[in-house]
Amino acid sequence: MPATLPAFRYLPAGRAWVRASQHVNRLTRQLLRQPFHSDFRLLKSVHPRAGQVIVDVGAFEGEAIDAIRLYHPETPVLAFEPNPRRSLVLAERYGEDANLSIYACGLADREGEAVLAAPVEGGSLRDGEASIDARRVAHWGRVRSVQAKVFALDALDADVCVLKIHVNGAEASVLKGARETLTRCEPLILCAHDLEADAWLTGELGWIRAGFDGARLIPGEAGRRYAIYAGPRCEAALWTPGLGSLPET
Repeated sequence: MPATLPAFRYLPAGRAWVRASQHVNRLTRQLLRQPFHSDFRLLKSVHPRAGQVIVDVGAFEGEAIDAIRLYHPETPVLAFEPNPRRSLVLAERYGEDANLSIYACGLADREGEAVLAAPVEGGSLRDGEASIDARRVAHWGRVRSVQAKVFALDALDADVCVLKIHVNGAEASVLKGARETLTRCEPLILCAHDLEADAWLTGELGWIRAGFDGARLIPGEAGRRYAIYAGPRCEAALWTPGLGSLPET
């Protein structure tokens, strides 16, 4: 078993010059209107209706939030980040965005508490690898952990048009806690590569998977970092001329 250090407060990330470099990179992407991940360019083709929201699960450093705001500056966004330090940074960074809500907790298939564990390597905390899925960090010799609140997305009864998930191995749990929301809203899903999540979406729910290369959708594939999923009603809006085409049946 990996040695688990006591629960802790996440320490400030990196040195001042690292933070300054990250800030410059972020401003440059905003000026050039280039999202952090090419998969996020697909958000430009989404057209939220009044009352709909975009949900970002695993907001981390706000890469998806920045991409959403490039294309949808006014659409309400619900962002979830159980890492207490990261959620505070996000709250400070986006404090003037009245249409953005930062939840300092995670999503799962139930309501309760979970252990968020981050590996420690060479004396450095790798909180980008943090996960509430113990299997994801089991191979690390040392981890640091903190208690995190979790609940199911279905509890919000939100009208979701886009659901982005990147939670380091707990993607399937998030999706199972959103089953009623998925059935009712059929949001476009951008999900980090995860075999269990993929099997549940394409198998049990029967949704279509596609990859996005920054310009086109490729049926049956997956993008560089995210796979795109669409339910039956979403397909007509997703597979449009110039973006992709429906797979032949």
